[in-house]
Amino acid sequence: MLLLRVMLLASSVYWPALAAGCDICGCSSGANTFGLLPLVQRSFIGVRWYEQIYRTTAHGSAPNSREFFHTVEFWGRWMPHPRWQMLGLIPFQYHSRRFDDGYEQRLHSLGDASLLVQFALVDPRRQALRRWQHAFQLGLGLKMPTGATQIRDPLRPKEPLPVALQPGSGSADALFSGLYAIQRGRWGASADGIFRVTGTNSNGYRLGPRWNSAVRVFHIAGSGTVRWIPYLGTQLDHRAADKAAGEHQPETGGWAALGFAGVEVFTQGFSLGLSGSLPIVHHMAEGFVAPKHRIAVSATVLLGHPTKAKGKLPAPPFFFKNIQENISTIEQ
Repeated sequence: MLLLRVMLLASSVYWPALAAGCDICGCSSGANTFGLLPLVQRSFIGVRWYEQIYRTTAHGSAPNSREFFHTVEFWGRWMPHPRWQMLGLIPFQYHSRRFDDGYEQRLHSLGDASLLVQFALVDPRRQALRRWQHAFQLGLGLKMPTGATQIRDPLRPKEPLPVALQPGSGSADALFSGLYAIQRGRWGASADGIFRVTGTNSNGYRLGPRWNSAVRVFHIAGSGTVRWIPYLGTQLDHRAADKAAGEHQPETGGWAALGFAGVEVFTQGFSLGLSGSLPIVHHMAEGFVAPKHRIAVSATVLLGHPTKAKGKLPAPPFFFKNIQENISTIEQ
């Protein structure tokens, strides 16, 4: 397995949507990336924190609002085979909507959990000693309806909060992912994406299918057992219009392009990450919703013990740091 890679997984993907009662508001976007991971053919567990902010322009005389989405996500990976991996994600979400007139809506709950299985089409052990190192992975997964969908405002209990604010979608969705990455020496680049085929929930509402993709370049700095990996990239998020009872809903769906930067710090058994993004251009909910900044912080702990490799690996040795003992006999 590649020791560094970028993978995009939308675990609980929500976009600006028209909720019941024609209540438009921004909502938490997916496109949560795994970032640069220490792919040492070891299982791991980790936690990530996200913040996303949106600005919504209301119809008529209704007050405008800002939407704040905070997520604490527990996730892990199990690798039964060097070319197979299973990833699981469980998000806990805290959302708030602050109106310009001072009124505020808040909620916190478990979100929709996700499970993804990935397969490496390029055998990572055959790439270990090449000058140009490649990774090519495909994945298939499921987002499960574990999050709440009918949370109500305590001061207005007759109607649920807008669909966009709910921590769950109420539907089981299929996930299809792909990744290509390349590295030579201390420089590398990757392109990845995930397509989510959404289902219809018990209320007859279907969030629009969505596509999230990203490209980035990274550089490996540091020496010894610690590596600093800064990176830059751009991300495109797109979602089709929602449907209610089979009818397309106005002022739903849209797209946004964002630029992002971050840094990951790796040791042999631990990693920390920090990243931020800003919108470049967007058209969401027919122009009524504008994305603001996004911030992500992550920490990952590797489980088990890495295997030792024979001989000196190409610089930097972090990319394929832990490979099979018989790597020198692998056909190039």
